[in-house]
Amino acid sequence: MPVSAIVVEAFGATEVLQLRSKELPALQPGQVRVKVEAAGVNPSDTYLRLGMSGPYAAVPHLLPQLPWTPGKDGAGVVEALGEEVESLVLGQRVYTCAGGTGTYASHANLDAAGVYPLPDSISFAEGAGVGIPCATAYYALKHRGQAVPGSRVFIHGASGAVGLAAVQLAMPRLHGHVLRLHHLGVQKSPKVKVFAVVSHRAETIQQHV
Repeated sequence: MPVSAIVVEAFGATEVLQLRSKELPALQPGQVRVKVEAAGVNPSDTYLRLGMSGPYAAVPHLLPQLPWTPGKDGAGVVEALGEEVESLVLGQRVYTCAGGTGTYASHANLDAAGVYPLPDSISFAEGAGVGIPCATAYYALKHRGQAVPGSRVFIHGASGAVGLAAVQLAMPRLHGHVLRLHHLGVQKSPKVKVFAVVSHRAETIQQHV
């Protein structure tokens, strides 16, 4: 199936991101095809694109085979089901962090295990921003930080996707004891309540921890 996609044929700077047509392979058992309405852009996409010039130079075996379409996060509508898929239905609104054939494309083949229902109240753009940021924030809070109800949490850099997700995940679990560090010039979101906000450029962090 021909689809429009961003295709990377050589690692490098942004100019290697080329919009072109590519052939999407047939669905394998356990996969679904999603018509992508919005794609999430993550730092890891940039690191992979850089190839041996970026952080993945230390673990080159994790670099994708070329040609490659970036994108792990995305949201859209289920357009086709592979064999053995029972958790999803045609026409269903979904979000994903499965990556598959890459979400920087009009369509993507994805493992159904990494595709989840998207409520009607959540836009495709919002759904595309859930996967990696929220999973990373949850892992940081629960597994690395070992936060429990009643903990006070210091979130360094709560102005990006992962930081904002960490604040939102921490608030209901930690009863509001969240100290957020943000960069100078970034305003507090009126939708996110925090215990305190610190600018690391204008104040001494240690005074607030």
